Amino acid sequence: MNQPKFRTDGLSVGAGLLISVLALLPRHGEAAPIPVSFAEGTTHGYLVVQDVAGVNLAHGELLQTVRGSLVESRLIFRFKDGSLHDERTTFSQKRIFTLHAYRLIQRGPSFAGDLDVTLKRKTGRYLVRSRAGPGQPEVVTAGRMELPPDAYNGLIGTLLRNLKPGKSESVRFVAFTPEPKLIDLELDPEAEEPVYVGELLKTATRWALKPQINGVARFFGKTFGRLPDEFRYRVWILHDEVPAFARFEGPLHLMGPIRRVQLLSPRAAESRPPLVAR
Repeated sequence: MNQPKFRTDGLSVGAGLLISVLALLPRHGEAAPIPVSFAEGTTHGYLVVQDVAGVNLAHGELLQTVRGSLVESRLIFRFKDGSLHDERTTFSQKRIFTLHAYRLIQRGPSFAGDLDVTLKRKTGRYLVRSRAGPGQPEVVTAGRMELPPDAYNGLIGTLLRNLKPGKSESVRFVAFTPEPKLIDLELDPEAEEPVYVGELLKTATRWALKPQINGVARFFGKTFGRLPDEFRYRVWILHDEVPAFARFEGPLHLMGPIRRVQLLSPRAAESRPPLVAR
């Protein structure tokens, strides 16, 4: 059977793709911090969010800078319907990747509700402001939690570019219900697929991201042979000499519709017709 093909440009962008699942209670497993194979640096990438039919829903940017020993990354999606996804991640990369601070804002009709999350490793403090919908009261939840070394909110795309093709890993991330819950996330290489970089044919690894949500993954796996789409996430990575992000596919919130995130290349604006003197 022919494998699907899609196009991507050649930017080596370590996109901090979202796994912001508002989940049930987790099933904890053993995991370890991910070692650094490719250090992150200054990056400015352009992205597009599409539905499964290829209709553009939002345009985005990945802005990343290095300040001393820390890397600050910001992923922004601005939707045509006025919705906003704004995700900020601060991390270090001395031998292993370590999350230091995380901020996520989601609001507008493209999401199940409004959400504003702040999480800091040093103080252990978190603050969650959530609203179920327009006109609904805001719910504020605050407290402290100890982040394990393998908690990687906002860093999944970066981690995948540092994993060896063919080797599965397990990490964790913090979901907010609105109380914080640690969720196990399995990172499994599924297949090698052809992709185009311009006119150049390359091979990408398709990674499956499987959140282990209170036995939900095991139940659906045994009953239907796979996770339902609402719990499935896939990321395509070009594992060349220097790996690069190619594409993300999955919901942006629990039980949400499938979205595709791909890179964009800047191009020259079309020439305007000459002005006619009157």
